[in-house]
Amino acid sequence: PVALAAGEVGMVSAGLRTAWGRLLGHAGASLEVDVGAVGTVGSSSRAMPTLRYRASWSSRYVGLGAEGAAAKTQEMLGSVFVGKVRWGEQDDWHLVTRLAGRAGLEPVVARSLAAPAATEPSGGWLSDEGWTAGAEVFGRFTRSISAKVAAEEDLTSRTLLGVRGSLGYAHPCRCISVDGFAAKRLGREGVDVWVSIDLAPR
Repeated sequence: PVALAAGEVGMVSAGLRTAWGRLLGHAGASLEVDVGAVGTVGSSSRAMPTLRYRASWSSRYVGLGAEGAAAKTQEMLGSVFVGKVRWGEQDDWHLVTRLAGRAGLEPVVARSLAAPAATEPSGGWLSDEGWTAGAEVFGRFTRSISAKVAAEEDLTSRTLLGVRGSLGYAHPCRCISVDGFAAKRLGREGVDVWVSIDLAPR
């Protein structure tokens, strides 16, 4: 199956964001909503009105997050949703489960409306309509060394989209971090390997 999609997307939006801090250092949450328009660059089709949202809640041992969007196409109301749950301490051993789905939107548009970070799933994620699930295990072996293993599967077609892992080192003074990644993804031959160097890690 074709897992990758290419294209350019233009988007403009405005909205509101609020957050309430951790009560005595135990929990916190945030909410964001915006409206705007999105469209593929160079396409003759008109830009689609969109409504986007993002919400999260986090405590020491549990974290919840969800983001999504609805866009009015010429034929129907398209939507995309990405949610995740963390079990365990964020900076220590934990398990993260993810669920994502889209309907009525092109993959490139859907990914731009619910864009993951650079370390989030890629490749076949949101490539087909329907639902996709994933799981990730993070472990911290020492104060400076951590590792991560993850996999994603298309629940609709029952296809394994990818398996990936990483090994990271962060200097105790937090002045530099180095992360090595390896991934086997649907639609790409061989194994992808890359390295990230951050001179100001958070």
